Amino acid sequence: MEISAGAGPVTASDVSSHSAGAIKEELTSLDQLRRFATSGYLFALLDATDQILVPHRAKQLGPAKAVSLFTGTANEWHWAVAPYLFHVDSDLLDWIAEKLWKEPWGIFAMSNATMEELRVHFKKFLMVQLPEGKQWLFRYYDPRILQVYLPTCEPWELQKFFGPVRAFATADNDEKKLMTLQEPTLAPQPQSTDPGTGVWWKIRPEQREAFKQTALENFISRVVVHVNKFFPEECEALGTEGTRATVAYCAKRAAHYGITSGTDISRYVDIAFAFGRDFDTAPGFSWARCVLLDNQLTAESKIAKLFGIVAEIAERET
Repeated sequence: MEISAGAGPVTASDVSSHSAGAIKEELTSLDQLRRFATSGYLFALLDATDQILVPHRAKQLGPAKAVSLFTGTANEWHWAVAPYLFHVDSDLLDWIAEKLWKEPWGIFAMSNATMEELRVHFKKFLMVQLPEGKQWLFRYYDPRILQVYLPTCEPWELQKFFGPVRAFATADNDEKKLMTLQEPTLAPQPQSTDPGTGVWWKIRPEQREAFKQTALENFISRVVVHVNKFFPEECEALGTEGTRATVAYCAKRAAHYGITSGTDISRYVDIAFAFGRDFDTAPGFSWARCVLLDNQLTAESKIAKLFGIVAEIAERET
């Protein structure tokens, strides 16, 4: 690998500088990460949201080895869901691999900066401004988000986002993806589009759209797993692609009726797989149309009422 300094130890020159440009993804290994850890240049941002072990490990190691990116009141109130910056040695790398690896636990960062320098740098990107002006907690330390975000960045965005970081690495079960920067000439930075201008780091409209699309694809994948479990015969008849297409179609139909929360969409899909994907417009299902078109009902109420009617139908048929 270009940044692994061969098979020997990693030196400061391997991690000290980069030019912003296109993101290059390369596969790496735990052994390569271990060389960075042994040389003192491996850090990790660990997400405590679904990993209660993370804040406890941070407390065990102490502030010299692990710090929360949340400070003050935010850390007091939200320590259990905060992102934590760790200076990773071989023992901690083994712990991450053993305890966290199969979940989207966080990301690695290769740098010769100090813990405090990295803490200050990473904290800059926690709160961002969305295109519509709202502030948003940017969970870039979730590998699923980072992998979507970096390819959407302009060169000047990458330069600022990477800062003292030479490379990020993310793990996907047994596959370790190391993201590095290529070395093209740095493009001029248009002040009008600089995401760092102002108080908050800015997320551009096309980046927000990329996040939305990825979130939708991930949601559809989860619902596909759900319907395969509860409607195996229907899914087998549709096939893999047909099942996914049907779930996506039903999600759009649900949105047409103002049903947009994940739970409510999933329940709408359940009804569609039970009665047919076009149950909302099919002959004989006027009861469904009446409910779905009732603007006096909330989305949650519409789903609850539909399920109540479905339960009555099932009871009459038994």
